[in-house]
Amino acid sequence: MRAWRYATIIGLAGALPAAPAAGDFLTEQWGNAASCRHRGTVRYADRVLRFDLSALRRGATVHRAVLRAGIRRRSYAGTILLCPILAAPQDGQAEPKLGNPLALRGPRYDSFDATEMVRAWAADPKKNLGLYVKWAPGVRAGNVVLEISYEGQAGKPIPAVTNLKALHQAGQTFLTWKEIEDPVGSDTPSFEQFHEAVMAARKRRSIVYRVYRRDAPITAGTLGEAELIAEVPEILTCWNLKAVRNTEHPNQGTPTMRSSLRPGYNNARNHVMTRYRTSDEADGPVGGNRHRPGQAALRGDRLGRRGRGRPRPAHRGGRREDIEVPRDDPRP
Repeated sequence: MRAWRYATIIGLAGALPAAPAAGDFLTEQWGNAASCRHRGTVRYADRVLRFDLSALRRGATVHRAVLRAGIRRRSYAGTILLCPILAAPQDGQAEPKLGNPLALRGPRYDSFDATEMVRAWAADPKKNLGLYVKWAPGVRAGNVVLEISYEGQAGKPIPAVTNLKALHQAGQTFLTWKEIEDPVGSDTPSFEQFHEAVMAARKRRSIVYRVYRRDAPITAGTLGEAELIAEVPEILTCWNLKAVRNTEHPNQGTPTMRSSLRPGYNNARNHVMTRYRTSDEADGPVGGNRHRPGQAALRGDRLGRRGRGRPRPAHRGGRREDIEVPRDDPRP
């Protein structure tokens, strides 16, 4: 018997909650980055990360806690070990008494599950003795963020996504939706215009779309029981950044620019971007179809260039080609 799973998509702006109601599901960030709701709340000294969680109400119901750390290592010879401190070191002991290391979170394994640790700290703030960095090269106070989802009161609601659709084929399920706003404002901007629009939007606020799943209907009251399976940054999934024209040397034949959206490349400033479109918007091969602003999608126009810049066709010889959908870079 097939087990149906329900999915919901929630957008978070500036760490504000997605659904305004009594007992809202809030997700907020503690750290030192400008995007954190609770800034200046992480200190690091003597191999101990300390978190000021005074803004978290004592006894709050914690649904999930995620630790994101900027770990930088040159090999995989060692195991990352971040351990909650259970008691201060006794005389003659080199280390404090430690709990079990935080486990990595799937499916991307780019963050750590800190749920039980934060639940204990919320229940009894005296247990918040910090997190011992047994081995985690590159960790510092400025690149560690503790993200906590808990039950509280929403300060301000944000719009929900619209036009959510699911397409299941060949053993895969694709979700598409219309984003809550379209900072780019064009389906065919130059790369320079695209870069400037995205950077300006990120300075104003931070939006992430979270995808949850559960084997029962998902509501605001049951969201804490659902599994978080994906975090999708705004805007970027609507465009194929891998197709941006680049040169080996700066300004080689065309003006170029560096961009954090596509790091490591001399990106052509005048490269024409083309927004993805969903499969139900296409009447056939590429061309002559409208795009829906701000919507993640399954198919795109210029997913790659050949020869003299001709767009790659979505169909060839009556056979559907596989379309590459780029993966998003993990969040720091």
